[in-house]
Amino acid sequence: MKPRLRYLLAIAFVSIATVPLLLLGVWVEGTAMQKEVAAVSEKQLLLAENITTALDRYAHDVESSFVFFPNPFSP
Repeated sequence: MKPRLRYLLAIAFVSIATVPLLLLGVWVEGTAMQKEVAAVSEKQLLLAENITTALDRYAHDVESSFVFFPNPFSP
């Protein structure tokens, strides 16, 4: 059975329309993923800096409290 010209044209037009759409979709998804990864990386860096500052301040406060309050067991 020979394929009819109508079916061949329909398949050709659908594939011609689908391939660019798929390529565009993959490109848009990749670009969006890169932007999200960059944003998350920047947010994590800011969060790490804030936590580091807080822990540094806590360590300084603990050290100051040991200096301020004398050891009761020392003669």
